[in-house]
Amino acid sequence: MAEKKDLEAGDPELECVRKPMDLPTLPKPLTLEEKKYLLAVERGDMGNVRRILQKAHRKKHIEINCVDSLGRGALTLAIDGENLEMVELLVIMGVDTKDALLQAINAEFVEAVELLLEHEELIHKEGEPYSWQKVDPNTAMFTPDITPLMLAAHKNNYEIIKILLDRGATLPNPHDVKCGCEECIRESSEDSLRHSLELAIDFKQKKFVAHPNIQQLLASIWYEGVPGFRRKTAMEKINIICRVALLFPFYCTLYMIAPNCATGKLMRKPFMKFLIHASSYLFFLCK
Repeated sequence: MAEKKDLEAGDPELECVRKPMDLPTLPKPLTLEEKKYLLAVERGDMGNVRRILQKAHRKKHIEINCVDSLGRGALTLAIDGENLEMVELLVIMGVDTKDALLQAINAEFVEAVELLLEHEELIHKEGEPYSWQKVDPNTAMFTPDITPLMLAAHKNNYEIIKILLDRGATLPNPHDVKCGCEECIRESSEDSLRHSLELAIDFKQKKFVAHPNIQQLLASIWYEGVPGFRRKTAMEKINIICRVALLFPFYCTLYMIAPNCATGKLMRKPFMKFLIHASSYLFFLCK
């Protein structure tokens, strides 16, 4: 595929790489009591969990919203175990729901979804973000753009979708493909998918790179600047290749004189670079 681009000082792509990244906040080490608390939740020990939470409200000896080394809190463990009674107890005792609703939808735990929706309706105030929107992006299990209805649609769970629609859930209106609003400009200023793709290639993630969607992205990057090349007839393809091969000295000279002109920018595209490099190599071999 396309060869790697040499980055020079001042190159915006290099500056993008150099920007400091927000490192995730690591969970605090658990105390012995907190470990017992999470273990009791995981085992479904209702009596012990109720006793620990009642004591925590009186003495504040543990953090009831603590998480283990994998970032799992009490509600997450209860949802993973599909223990509805435990989920109800934790919610009643004041454990923060955070993105528990999204986790319940992801686990397709319908009863927990209904319970958490009822709780959200009770605590939510008009004009404020919902519980799942308040989670720190560095520790969240889901991206900020995911809504309960989107996730239910991803899971193709009709029952949960119907529950959400009956409660008034809606999808945000998508922006136009060529939308020039501030949000679209900000979100598209960095190509995060290309960065992920480069990491996957560097770490030899063959399954990721071989996925049809990634192959489609690679093809679009490779043929950028030559739209519709793969759909052209064999004669049209030969015509384009021969034209570039014969005119490569002109293209190179023009690039040295005016690198930012339309033709100069076209020459930076992977497929055009490949054709020009191959043409120059064959030209010198013939000499």
